[in-house]
Amino acid sequence: MSTPSRRATARPGRPRIAFLHTPARCPSFATRQIQRTLNELRKVTNNLLGLYGRPDLIRVELTRELKESKRRRSERLSSNKKQEANRKEAVADLADHGISNPDRATIEKWLLWKEANERCPYTGDHIGFEALFKENKYQVEHIWPRSRSLDNSFANKTLCRVDINIQKGNRTPYEMYAHDHHVWEGVKLRLADCRLPEHKVRRFVKEHDCRCRYRGVRRAAAR
Repeated sequence: MSTPSRRATARPGRPRIAFLHTPARCPSFATRQIQRTLNELRKVTNNLLGLYGRPDLIRVELTRELKESKRRRSERLSSNKKQEANRKEAVADLADHGISNPDRATIEKWLLWKEANERCPYTGDHIGFEALFKENKYQVEHIWPRSRSLDNSFANKTLCRVDINIQKGNRTPYEMYAHDHHVWEGVKLRLADCRLPEHKVRRFVKEHDCRCRYRGVRRAAAR
């Protein structure tokens, strides 16, 4: 399938169309198979743009979503709506505290702050707005180290006091505290005060090597 000519952008009665171009650099994670897939997607998209013009709506459905049951799809959509409402609440609250037009990272930090009941899961400290957003005494951190788990999702993030995050380094919470049973048990008890979601608590207290789950991903990335 050939890529449409740029002349298609000048058709009478239609707005000028911006076609997709081949990027100068591919993302670092892109394997040859991913690059080929992206190229084919670009060609198909450009042909559709040339034939029908700019779309009013683009809907992307992943294979795993097509296999979902009606109940699971309803739960996912409900969760997405709730998350969007939380983001709007974050923007409004940040604006009330003098942070207008917050970027995505700031909104994510606010969401993690509220999710953890405004507490640090590692120390149990109450986290004030000023300490988090103005004084930067707390950071967003990966529960399972990103370099080992390859997981940068919201489900693998929480807040942590800066000095503790530096001390934790490239370790899981269990690996950090396993040498001191008394301290580790105290950390697990404090998780209840944070009111983290159950799936995040399970990840936090997991004792096996977090790399096991992502070996397949690492092999794909290596190829």
